[in-house]
Amino acid sequence: MALVSELLKRKWIFIGLAVGFVMLMIPVPEGLTPVGMKALALVVVAFIFFMTEPVPLPGVALFIAVSQVLLGLEKPTGVAQSFMSDSVFLSWGRL
Repeated sequence: MALVSELLKRKWIFIGLAVGFVMLMIPVPEGLTPVGMKALALVVVAFIFFMTEPVPLPGVALFIAVSQVLLGLEKPTGVAQSFMSDSVFLSWGRL
């Protein structure tokens, strides 16, 4: 029973990932590249995670960074460079 109640609390994780998976499986609309479709799916999943907050916000930021690499949107060095700025560290420090 405890497992079921814990899963129900975190249902938005599964819903967000399912929406992202469905977006990756549908045909790419005309005028949008496959990489653009992957980026759009990541933005939608991140939006769902930000709005419902099934995991803490720093966890969502880490999810976005890892997903960029796994989806082939950016190389690991590019993702690391985007997080290595004073404003990012300031924002993370407040969280």
